[in-house]
Amino acid sequence: MLSFVFFGAASFVIGLVLRSAKIKRNYFFGYRTFASMKSEASWSLANKTAGIQLVFIGVFSLLFGIACYTFNWLGAEFVIFYNACTNSY
Repeated sequence: MLSFVFFGAASFVIGLVLRSAKIKRNYFFGYRTFASMKSEASWSLANKTAGIQLVFIGVFSLLFGIACYTFNWLGAEFVIFYNACTNSY
């Protein structure tokens, strides 16, 4: 369950970097597709859009991970069901 927290934190940070930084077109970092690599304007738009989505995914994953960790500590039935479904005993 802590993996949700780590994934959420990483997604949040990468999303903030993509959303706010002026990243020039490259083949190593950013949202790289054939369409986004055509021009600087499409590259900026694609990275800004992907960054916003990653921020939302990161926040959701962080909250979900913290809730799962908390409910597991309290012995909630949800986490017992989650563990049974994922076979992580």
